[in-house]
Amino acid sequence: SPNLYVGGWSTSVSGNCRGRGSAFALSNEAIDSFNPVVNGTTTVGSTARGAVDAITAEADDSAVYIGGYYTTVGGTASTYISKLTNTGTLVPMTWDGLAEPAMDLTIETPGKLVAAIAGIGSAGDRVSRYDTLTGHLDWTTGSLCVGDAQAVATHNGGVFAGFHGKCGNDATYHLLK
Repeated sequence: SPNLYVGGWSTSVSGNCRGRGSAFALSNEAIDSFNPVVNGTTTVGSTARGAVDAITAEADDSAVYIGGYYTTVGGTASTYISKLTNTGTLVPMTWDGLAEPAMDLTIETPGKLVAAIAGIGSAGDRVSRYDTLTGHLDWTTGSLCVGDAQAVATHNGGVFAGFHGKCGNDATYHLLK
């Protein structure tokens, strides 16, 4: 991607109003027009959340994907994972079986989005891959560990995920392939 995309809680970057997401041109570090205007909060336990926790883009910058605990993008209802244009406009999409927020996202191959899913019990604590044109769930691991999936990466056909809780009976084992 020709841009570096950044998510989080910020609503202003270098004096420019931003809605919890920004982009910077890698060629000159200038702030880009990307401005998704992510709002709303969901409550996790006793903590209100509403940030962009995950962000990634197709290599050609044709689409940007965000994940996290939020309820709207650009004033339209959208939760957990959202597909956006490279200016931050929401692209309507239903993601099959998505019931908890993505804490990390990566593009495995063009058109294939891999998500580290947070959550409790059978709805989360998993890694899932989606088709980015249809939102179809290609595969999911099912609940793997006691604790949110926090990070995901792909390499040479493998998918690696990190969790903050124990995996199996081993409390020291937090990375799965």
